[in-house]
Amino acid sequence: MKRRRDPEDEADDRPPICPACGVTQGMVLTDEEPRFVCQECGFSDGGSAAD
Repeated sequence: MKRRRDPEDEADDRPPICPACGVTQGMVLTDEEPRFVCQECGFSDGGSAAD
């Protein structure tokens, strides 16, 4: 009998969803560290709009 994988056993590697508009965020590489910015509205995980 094949056992189902427990979803909590695996890391969730999906990109984050924008809390402002619900669109998948994209990764922006900066000199400091990577950050996620919404491709639709510009919301950033840093809390400001994209430049």
